[in-house]
Amino acid sequence: MTHRIRMLPSGHTFECEATETVLEAALRSGVNLDHGCATGTCGECLARVVSGSVGEELFHDYVVGDAERLQGYALMCRSRPGSDLEIEAHEARSAADIPEQQLTARIVRVDAPADDYRVLHLRTPRTRTLRFLAGQSVELKLRGLQPRVLPVASCPCNGMQLQFHLRRDPRDPFAERVFHDPAFTAPVELRGPFGEFILDEEDPNPLVLVALDTGFAPMKSLIEHAIALELPQPVVLIWFAIHPGGHYLANYCRSWADALDDFRFVPLVLDAGRGRRLTASEQALAVLARLESLPEPRVYLAGPADPTRDLEQALAAAGLPGERLRMETMP
Repeated sequence: MTHRIRMLPSGHTFECEATETVLEAALRSGVNLDHGCATGTCGECLARVVSGSVGEELFHDYVVGDAERLQGYALMCRSRPGSDLEIEAHEARSAADIPEQQLTARIVRVDAPADDYRVLHLRTPRTRTLRFLAGQSVELKLRGLQPRVLPVASCPCNGMQLQFHLRRDPRDPFAERVFHDPAFTAPVELRGPFGEFILDEEDPNPLVLVALDTGFAPMKSLIEHAIALELPQPVVLIWFAIHPGGHYLANYCRSWADALDDFRFVPLVLDAGRGRRLTASEQALAVLARLESLPEPRVYLAGPADPTRDLEQALAAAGLPGERLRMETMP
C-alpha cells in the first residue's frame, strides 16, 4: 500500500510505501530531511507527525521521551506510515543547511570505464552516512597523502554509497594510488560537504548543464537529483571531452535520453582536427547554439579550472547574462 506524505512547512509531497521508512521515501524523492545515521541511533531525523498515524516503528537505540511522543514526535528513519501523513520537519534547502561532517568510508570498488578514467565507489558506515546536496564536493584523505577535494558524483538519496570520478594525472598522488592499486580497500577520511554549486529547485526555467572532462561528476549528481524531484523543465547536458575517452560514461547519459522525455545529451570534443583544439569562443558558440530554442535557460558549468574559466568568459562575451550562469571549478 502506498501513502502520501506532505511535509510542513515546505509543502513538499511524496509517495511512501508501507514497507519503507518515511526517510527512505523522502530521500528517494529528492526531499532532504535532517538525518545522520538512518539506523535510529543519532536522533537527528526526529520530526513531528501533525496528522495521520505511524504504522510499524522499527527498533532504535535513540530514546524518544514520553512528552515528545505525546506531541507526535517520531524518528523518520525508523517509522513506516500507517496512513497518509502530514509531518513537520526541517529540510535542507541551501548549502548553509548542511553541517560539515567528518567520517570514515571504505573503498568498495574502482571501475575503469576508459583507460584514463576511474570511478571510485565508497561506502560509509550504516551508523553515519554523509549528508550533502547534489553538486557539492567532499575532501578525501588517504593515509600518507595530501587531501583531495572532489565533487560527489552520486545522488544525495543514498549517503552511504558515494561515487567520485578521477582522471589519470601523474601530478596527483591520490589519483595515482587509485590507478595503480585498484584492489586496495583502505579507509578514506571524508570531510565536508563544501560548495554552493546546487540546483535552484524553485526555478522553472530549462537547465543546461555544461561539463568539461570530469566536470561531468557534479552534473551526474544534479541530474539524478532532478530526476528524483521529477522536475518538469527540459534538461540539456553538453559534455566536452578534453582528452581521449573523455565521454567515459556516455552510455549512462544515453540511457537518460532514452528514458526521459525532456532530456537531451550533446557529446562534444575539443579536438578540432589537425592538432588544433576548439577555442573558448568556439566552445561558447557551440553551447549557445543549443540554447536558441530554450526560454531563459539556467546554465551550470563545471570542469578543470583553466578551461572552465575561459569558457565562462567566452559565454559572457557572447552575451550570456551572468545571473543565468553558475560555475564550479576543480584542480
